[in-house]
Amino acid sequence: MNNTKKFSVLILTLTIAGFSLNYLFAMQQPVVYDDDVAVVDQVTIISNDGNDFTIPVATAQLSVTLNDLIGEVGIGARIPLPNIDGPTLALVVECLTAMATEPPQQHKNTAHECLQATPAQDLIKLIAAANHLDIQPLIDAATKCLATVATIDDCHTALGVIKAAPLLRRVCMKFLQPQALTVRTFRVYSVAWSFDDAHLGFGSEDHNVIILDPKTGQRTQTLKGHQQLVQAIAWSPDGTCLASGSWDESIKIWNLETGECLQTLTGHDDCINTVAWSPHGKLFASGSDEIIKIWNTDTWECTQNIIENRQPINAIAWSPRGTCLAAGVGKTIKVWDHEWENTQTLIGHNRIVRAIAWSPCSKLLATGSDDHTIKIWHLETGECLQMLTEHAASVYSLAWNPDGSCLASGSSDHTIKIWDPLTGECLQTITGHTATATSVAWSSKGKYLASGSDDSATKIWNLRPTRAAIEAALPRITDRRLASFLRRCWNSIKGMS
Repeated sequence: MNNTKKFSVLILTLTIAGFSLNYLFAMQQPVVYDDDVAVVDQVTIISNDGNDFTIPVATAQLSVTLNDLIGEVGIGARIPLPNIDGPTLALVVECLTAMATEPPQQHKNTAHECLQATPAQDLIKLIAAANHLDIQPLIDAATKCLATVATIDDCHTALGVIKAAPLLRRVCMKFLQPQALTVRTFRVYSVAWSFDDAHLGFGSEDHNVIILDPKTGQRTQTLKGHQQLVQAIAWSPDGTCLASGSWDESIKIWNLETGECLQTLTGHDDCINTVAWSPHGKLFASGSDEIIKIWNTDTWECTQNIIENRQPINAIAWSPRGTCLAAGVGKTIKVWDHEWENTQTLIGHNRIVRAIAWSPCSKLLATGSDDHTIKIWHLETGECLQMLTEHAASVYSLAWNPDGSCLASGSSDHTIKIWDPLTGECLQTITGHTATATSVAWSSKGKYLASGSDDSATKIWNLRPTRAAIEAALPRITDRRLASFLRRCWNSIKGMS
């Protein structure tokens, strides 16, 4: 293959990496414990297409990210990696296994030997995966292999594209014209994607939980049992169960394979406003007026009551690693640690807090209120970094996209807004609902945003960058070298299409 053709192949794969494979940049998803693991010195990692790889803990610890997680949750865990596909994860495991047999000073050479015959497109994906898992020797080895089909400058630019992906998504978001798949039923109060994006659930005023196929909008299941409207739903981390909280003061746990109600949890004396599984799946939280209950998911016994006298609990959220719980308590936000000590109280909203969302990096917390504002808090300092004020009415729902580059909000002004959390800029205002946008939720790869509304519609918005959005966004990239390279990539793709 001559140099021109090689460069064209690289351009094609980089563009795909930069714009289409955004799931490679999402944050690490929660750990799911596996009580049946017999070999305690091993850990199982799972790709986004269901392939699992069981490797020794010592091998997994070559990844800084996996090592940190193992240190927190212990060995014998199952760790989903929904941002990495099976073939790429297989390459990662192959390299880690080879590296585990060599001293650290040989890691780069060992990984390089494993990758010498790897196609350029797979190397690009591998670099992104290794960056996500923080495996520097593997990044170096893959970059060295990539240099055999391109210049070193182009390799460095490739890494720049990977690291710039969140920026590119934010810029493209400004020029999208979102289209939606619409499903009409009854008023919708909560929407949630399953772990693998294969299902979309929503709670409705008709007392039921509806499960849809998000590709077609067709109803696949109707879970019946509540006596009043379903205010809140949440999927278990492994996607096998769904929890629903209702105004009938009960919570139901459903088996999604059979549609059977496995448990009905009682004990709240008021409407259930919010429910949330912990990332590791061992705990479950529910909130109603004045009280948060913590449940053990092995026994479904309530193990902790957090009582906030005369203060409504409208929103709760676990930190991404499950070590803290945050809740909107009246006009304030409170954070508890794993021993249920109130470690922080954030004060700044003037009216009741309706929505709360933890950023994927765990450092930021977004809150929405009846005072029409969204605040983004830095949890280490308690400082409010941004106050977003463009909604004209109460903010009912918040959701970060998987890599934390965008924040979505739903409001009773009937709009959905997409924000740049770093600058506070509103990147996109989505209109289409004719009543309160009660709930918003991103798919796990960040390509789609689901919304529910009082207008009896559930909408699935396609937020993947379009040709027009990319062409409009490129001139706005301020890094001239990066912009020039991306322009060449895009022109090459247009010439091939």
